[in-house]
Amino acid sequence: MEAIDRDAESYNGVLRAMRLPKSTQTEQAARRIGMEEANKSATLVPLETANIIAEVRRIIEGVQPITMPQAASDLKVALAIADAGRTGAVENVHTNLESIQDRAWASEVEARLKSQVLRTAEGHA
Repeated sequence: MEAIDRDAESYNGVLRAMRLPKSTQTEQAARRIGMEEANKSATLVPLETANIIAEVRRIIEGVQPITMPQAASDLKVALAIADAGRTGAVENVHTNLESIQDRAWASEVEARLKSQVLRTAEGHA
């Protein structure tokens, strides 16, 4: 639930930044900075969520060998739910990265996504 609350708050930050005044050049510059920071925050939240889900998936996979056969279907469902959550979080990161003007920062986040989340998902999607 904490991740959901953080995601909602980061989205609210984007909305607040979008509502900043933009009548003057100074206001426009402040709004651009506010939007950039809010979009970066909105990108990091689902990245962290995807990392948490990747860890949950590793835990589920780890208990498979010691789970009684009657519960095997429950573990498969849990893995499918984890995969769906990871996919949603990753897509959210990709969508938010499109709004980032700082391409070096966006590239760094994309690299983190590939190394931390997508690497752990290979063969599981």
